[in-house]
Amino acid sequence: MRIALIYFSGVGSTKHIISSMANYLRELDISTEKIPVDRYGKLPLNCDAYIFGTPVYHGEPAKPVLSFIQQLSKLDEAKPALVFSSYGLCKGFTNRHLAEILYDKNLKTVMNSGYRSPASDGTLFLQNVKRFFSFEKNVEDHIKKDIDNFVDLVNNESTLYSKPRITIGAVLNMPNAYFGGKTKLKIRLHEDKCIKCNLCVKNCPVKAITMDERGYPCINREDCLNCYRCIHKCPKLALSLGKKEILKVIK
Repeated sequence: MRIALIYFSGVGSTKHIISSMANYLRELDISTEKIPVDRYGKLPLNCDAYIFGTPVYHGEPAKPVLSFIQQLSKLDEAKPALVFSSYGLCKGFTNRHLAEILYDKNLKTVMNSGYRSPASDGTLFLQNVKRFFSFEKNVEDHIKKDIDNFVDLVNNESTLYSKPRITIGAVLNMPNAYFGGKTKLKIRLHEDKCIKCNLCVKNCPVKAITMDERGYPCINREDCLNCYRCIHKCPKLALSLGKKEILKVIK
């Protein structure tokens, strides 16, 4: 059996989950291929099943994942898929939206899941809330259980579409998702801390950051994903969402 794991990761939570999944699959003697969508643009066709992972941004999948799926050609033969989201507070409609667009490509979601993960935005506002900096308790056991169930479905050659349900949490989160998606907070630079290392430019997944004539980062908020990778990867904590400097980030 061969399974491809396709994902986008903002500050590293989704990547961590994908790595845990891939490691456990290898323990089960299953071949894997990890594909970060911001680096590779093709879907391997020689796989028996697919796993799609994304962080949740305002109740929806990350745009790089959506763009990757939308440019795919429809498969000649239906293949089973597991979709999952990494989220700080609520999955919203993320898994449901992913399943819908995958269905059009003949990738049938037979299972979906979610893992509470460090919150890339919440940590920047509520620096003293420990849960925003950590994964859910026993997340590795949760991952292994999901993989066991998914592998059983693949072995049984299941392509029975299982559309993720609309949850009460997703409905209650709609105002937050709507207004959050419409709002792009200014990412502020604290010049006294910036060492002009260029890491924010290199780390931006959509190339929305350039250096100005003085060597400081200049962020195009129109292209920004709000993943805040630039803030969390800055070695000197020189970027923040508010005027107040931040003291810690997701490692």
